[in-house]
Amino acid sequence: MDDFVCPTYEHLVLVNQTLVARYGGAGHHVRDGGPLHNALHLVQGPIFGVDQFPTLVEKACKIAHAIATGHVFTDGNKKTAASVLDLVLNLNGCALQVPQDDLVEVMYRLARNDLTIEEFVAWTRERLTGPAASF
Repeated sequence: MDDFVCPTYEHLVLVNQTLVARYGGAGHHVRDGGPLHNALHLVQGPIFGVDQFPTLVEKACKIAHAIATGHVFTDGNKKTAASVLDLVLNLNGCALQVPQDDLVEVMYRLARNDLTIEEFVAWTRERLTGPAASF
């Protein structure tokens, strides 16, 4: 996928900062940026010639998964993961069509490690619309 549009680490930190300011919480601080830096690196290109996450859905899910399971921020990880999933899909021509309650539930399952990355990718793929939804 050559034309993948990926937000920067700084943009994703700003997403969390905005969500915590809007909805409240323990405050905005990066607790451990490592999982997010790693995910962004993995989705942006091949490593030794192999694209670890070749499709748009896999890339978007990997970034959201890193936030939800890596507890990157001191607060708002699930909200940030859901928003970032939607953001990455939107930036690349797709939309996620899912009731908010279902999205909240899947983010809780993801954060508790009750959902594998493969299951999360399949769940997301089933709920995509837009011209890039075939990725």
